[in-house]
Amino acid sequence: MGSATQINQNYWEKLTQVCAIGAVYDSREREPHSKCFEGTRVELLQSLRNIVEESGPENKKMVWVSGESGSGKSTVAHTFADELRQQKKLAGSFFFSRKHTKRSTFDLVPLTLAYQLGLHHHRAREIITKAIADDPGLLTPEKSRQDQLEKLVIEPLKQLALTWGKTKGMALIFDALDEGTTRDSNTQHFRDFIATLSALLRNASLPICSIIIFSRAYPEIRVVMRSRYLSDITAFVQVQDKDSSADVKHYLQHELERIYDENLYEDELMDPDYPHCPSPSDVSLLSERANGRFIFAVTIIRL
Repeated sequence: MGSATQINQNYWEKLTQVCAIGAVYDSREREPHSKCFEGTRVELLQSLRNIVEESGPENKKMVWVSGESGSGKSTVAHTFADELRQQKKLAGSFFFSRKHTKRSTFDLVPLTLAYQLGLHHHRAREIITKAIADDPGLLTPEKSRQDQLEKLVIEPLKQLALTWGKTKGMALIFDALDEGTTRDSNTQHFRDFIATLSALLRNASLPICSIIIFSRAYPEIRVVMRSRYLSDITAFVQVQDKDSSADVKHYLQHELERIYDENLYEDELMDPDYPHCPSPSDVSLLSERANGRFIFAVTIIRL
C-alpha cells in the first residue's frame, strides 16, 4: 500500500514537472494578477454568468469572448475564473502567452488540465497517475494529444462527474487563444484544438457544461468559431459591445483622484477651497483617447 502510494506520488510529480503550471489562471508566473476594477465590466461579467448558469447537460455552451488588443480580455478572464473557482465551478484553465514557451503551445493543454483535475479529488488523481504508470509516454510530446486527452482528462472527468453529481455544471476557461497559434503553420492546430474542445463539450458523460474562450478576433479564428459544426453550441460576446468606454472613464476618475489625494499635504486635503483634481474635462479627454481600451488607461495611471 505504501509503495503504491509512493509510486503514484512519483508519477504525479513527473506530471507537475512537464505540464504548464504557469498557465493556470492564478499561477505565480502570471503575477501581478489583473482583476476587474470594482464597478466595471458589470454587464459583461453578468452576461458570462447568465450563460454559465443557463448551461447544463442538455444545454452546453462554448462562449467566444473577442476583443481588440488592450481591451481588457485577460483581466475579465482572470476575474471570471476566480469567481467560478470560489463557486467551485471551475474545472480548469489555461492562459496562453507568447512570452512563455510552455504557454505558447496547445501541446501542453491536456497535461495542464490533468494536473488541475487531479487537484479536485484524490480519485481523479489516482486515475491520472495509473494511466501514466501504465504508459509513461503520455508525458512526452511525441504522444498524440488525443491519447493524452482520453486517458488524462476524459477518464478523470468521468470520475469527477460521479463526485460532483449531474446537477453541477463545470466550466473551462482559456485566455489569449490567439497566442497559442500563428497566422500560418499553427492555424490547423487551432482548428484541431477547437474541435477537441467541442468534443469534450458534446460528451454527455462529462460534467463540462461550458467552455469560455477569450481571444482577439483574428479572421482565421472567426472562421473556425463561426463554422457550421459549432453553431448549435456557440455563443458570442464582444468586449466592445459592453460599454467599455464608461468603465474606462470610471476607472480613470477613481484612480486619478486616488493619486491626487495621496500626494496632498494634510492642510490641502482639509481645505474645501483647494482646487479639485482631476477636472471632469481632463477625465473625459483621457477617456476619449482611451477609446474603450483599458490598457491605455492603466498605462496612464502607472506613469
